[in-house]
Amino acid sequence: MKSFSAFSGPAQAGLLSCRGKFSQSDQTFVGCGAVCPPAIIPRLGRGAISQASPSSTTPVRSLNVLNSVAASRRLAQRAIAWQAGATVLVALAFLVQGQASALAALVGGGALALGTWLSTWIALGGGVSSAGVALSRLVAGMVAKWLLVLVVFTIALGLLRLPGLPLLVGLCAAMLALVLANTIKR
Repeated sequence: MKSFSAFSGPAQAGLLSCRGKFSQSDQTFVGCGAVCPPAIIPRLGRGAISQASPSSTTPVRSLNVLNSVAASRRLAQRAIAWQAGATVLVALAFLVQGQASALAALVGGGALALGTWLSTWIALGGGVSSAGVALSRLVAGMVAKWLLVLVVFTIALGLLRLPGLPLLVGLCAAMLALVLANTIKR
């Protein structure tokens, strides 16, 4: 049997000293067992964590989160503002064709802006949670957004008899504004 360290990095520096045995005959690994008692985790105190990242002067526990919920809310608010602005510009352009066309453009873009707000409210409304719950809320928010857009389009085309082209152009302008708001860094 050949002995090797089961860990790399901090383990090789002496922070963790669990050694296992690897049998080349039957290709099995015999883990820590009696060689290293199961109290490895309590040894990972502040010293081990701060020494695990020698390039950093601050302990790993004090590093900031890359993308906070507050940053996501600000990005969503900016995207909704961009969508509203693009919708108003398209509605002003369609005002040449008449009030019904301008209203249709406002309804099309406004439906997506309202759907984006609803999606943000659902996705970010529950605070910090596990990855599965966060993904579920993101998917539920996206489904709710597009269901809202579908309902608004059905009402606009069926009951209000608004023209379809300005409705779609307003929706496309709001979608483009959403993409631009999320890609342009300020």
